[in-house]
Amino acid sequence: MEDYLSFGEREAGVSFNPAQREDVAFVKSKYAEIIDFLYKVRKESKSEDQKRWCFIAITDAAKAKMAAVESLFR
Repeated sequence: MEDYLSFGEREAGVSFNPAQREDVAFVKSKYAEIIDFLYKVRKESKSEDQKRWCFIAITDAAKAKMAAVESLFR
């Protein structure tokens, strides 16, 4: 896993889980899937508007992942 991480896995920080918590790994993996899907759509799109909205969605998904992980520690 350390050798190759997808864009979504890097953005979601799946390799950083010092406590090895399953709930954290689960949340990060789901957000990584969403981010990878949006990244693929963005890469394949010919529409500048669609590319922009994918970029926004990826950014917001990364923020939501951070909030979701933080919520697990509260």
